[in-house]
Amino acid sequence: MRKIPVSLIVAITSEFGIGLNGKLPWSELGIRLSTDLKYFREVTTFPEGKQLVEAEKNRLYNAVIMGRKTWESIPKQYQPLRDRLNIIISNTLPLTPLSEYKSSDEISTKPYISSSFSQSLDLLSTHPNLSKSIARIVVIGGSSLFEEALLHPWCERIHLTEILSPSFHCDTFLTSRSIALLKDFPQTQRHLIHDNIVEDGVEYRILEYRK
Repeated sequence: MRKIPVSLIVAITSEFGIGLNGKLPWSELGIRLSTDLKYFREVTTFPEGKQLVEAEKNRLYNAVIMGRKTWESIPKQYQPLRDRLNIIISNTLPLTPLSEYKSSDEISTKPYISSSFSQSLDLLSTHPNLSKSIARIVVIGGSSLFEEALLHPWCERIHLTEILSPSFHCDTFLTSRSIALLKDFPQTQRHLIHDNIVEDGVEYRILEYRK
């Protein structure tokens, strides 16, 4: 079994809200946070910051793992997320099981399903083709998957966008256990990536927590 580094990426409000009506809270108001979107693409696409051309040459990609609601929140024209292995945790979606993965030629065109987070990690680390193709795993939502990733021993990094102002109404939040884990994270392991960002009237910053 090959140990593959696990990261998670999430944007939160000051009250640890992460969603509204199945979407980002600010997107409901037509707000677009360009720096955050660019950072999301870089973290989820490029293996450890390598340029895509180098990643393709070595046939290394990132896998993004998400729940069904997160998958459904992605606009149809962007499904699956390009240049990333898309894995959706679901027992009902009519998609190809991850166990039937054949080659990296399918990565940009074909999403896969898996029954659980643990099954996904098992397959990614032991499947003869997957284990050679995947550089790291990035969990992109939702709330219960974030908690699973935070608690997993392979989790190395948390990419966190903090919305400082204004406040946004949310109906989905991080779990209480996830919140406690983030609050207890040592200050010495929190690294500021972007500070004092203001876009569309929203002030925020981007941090990386390293275990």
